[in-house]
Amino acid sequence: VVGSDGRCTKKATTKVKVKDVPELYLFPDILEICEGEELPMNVEGANSYTWSPANSLNQSYGASVIATPTVTTTYTIAGANECGIETLAATVKVNPLPKVTVLPAAQTI
Repeated sequence: VVGSDGRCTKKATTKVKVKDVPELYLFPDILEICEGEELPMNVEGANSYTWSPANSLNQSYGASVIATPTVTTTYTIAGANECGIETLAATVKVNPLPKVTVLPAAQTI
């Protein structure tokens, strides 16, 4: 910045730090469970987070949640900082349990 009153000139400098919108990182890398299991998930890169749909999560706000979906579900995570909002989609695959059939023991004659 340069200022002048017509006779004298003064120069001043300052550093400006430019911040970006958040870049979200989700952990774990493998989003797959068996039916009836739970999956802890964590996100980083922003100041605050909102998760949806919330019906199979232990909470819908915060960096860490526990998902207990009964079917394969795609969650949307919105992360915000002072510069904006970024979203990330995460699909948790739910594998069905194997079918087990118990037969009566064979009878001997």
